[in-house]
Amino acid sequence: MPADDASDAVPDVDALVDVVRRRVEERRAAGDYPDGLEARLDAHFERVAARRPEPYDAGRLRARLGAVDESLAFDAARITAESGVPGGAALHRAVAKAVSRQTSGVLEQVSEFARAVREALYELAKAVEHPFGHRHPDLLGAVDEALDRLAGMERSLAAGETVDRSSEAARFAARQRAGRPGRDEWLRQLAARFTGGPVADLASNDGALLSVLRASGVDAFGVEPEGALAEATRAAAPGAEVHVADPVVWLRGTAAGSLGGISALAYVATLDAGSLGHLLRGAARALRPGGVLVLEAPNPASLDALLVDVPLDPLATRAVHPAYLSALAAAAGFAGVELMWSVTSAATAAAVPAGALPEPLLDALVAPREYALVAIR
Repeated sequence: MPADDASDAVPDVDALVDVVRRRVEERRAAGDYPDGLEARLDAHFERVAARRPEPYDAGRLRARLGAVDESLAFDAARITAESGVPGGAALHRAVAKAVSRQTSGVLEQVSEFARAVREALYELAKAVEHPFGHRHPDLLGAVDEALDRLAGMERSLAAGETVDRSSEAARFAARQRAGRPGRDEWLRQLAARFTGGPVADLASNDGALLSVLRASGVDAFGVEPEGALAEATRAAAPGAEVHVADPVVWLRGTAAGSLGGISALAYVATLDAGSLGHLLRGAARALRPGGVLVLEAPNPASLDALLVDVPLDPLATRAVHPAYLSALAAAAGFAGVELMWSVTSAATAAAVPAGALPEPLLDALVAPREYALVAIR
């Protein structure tokens, strides 16, 4: 082969793959790739691939349209006068001659209808062959909005804006929960539900529950989506491993049956309905038989939770009803679903004179601020 044709040589694919693998390992060792990156990429590819249907063969539609064209030749002469009855053919011809005008009229109407249908079918065929020829204004609006947000993020990065609002919001929410009367005892009660590890504490935040779990001898580690908060979690629970990853995505990449327990404080209040379902199904897959799931959430029957806790938590979007969460857990395959309740507001109850408030309102004032779903796999 001439020297100037060397660039046309077939590359060694195996050698290129080895180079890529070495560079990935080097960058992973250097900390350039966050924990759980491969799991997130795999999950993203699965979502993209799931939305890519097999393309339709427009040639099949064209063949069907050709058959329609061939069948458009309506003609009274094609109506047979044959009969199996003696003299029947002559009778049929006589009747056909008598009603020939009416028959021609009907055939003309049917021909007009068939031609209109043919034209409509050809227009539909064009739309199928050229999917970008028609538009969906609602989808275009959503895409434009997403592009505007991305452009805003790029402008912020170009301007050197590095404030992590998610981390700030999570820190603020953690400070609101810390120091409440009975909070430490509540965390110890939750930790006592785990009998074996490893236990994954999702959205560990300030590491409050993770530190209690490890202090009680449970083999536990954290999964925190915010890198800055992961450092705070490690400081609160010295020696604990903390993965920086989205908890729902991380669960998808976890080996089936590899965990003895999963916990999360206030995390379900930050998820929409779809993500909450993914969380429970992912937890059911990752837990081994007998594994324990503990999910804490604001109590929607508590006025303190509805009027103070949820509005003060910048990441919370709603208070999830325990009945709904229990139903989701059962549908995901959990057995032995039960509920735990934090301490009631006894001080509030004592401060209200007897009979001063209707009983339902008093119940809402003194109701536990949190509940926890405990489910066994």
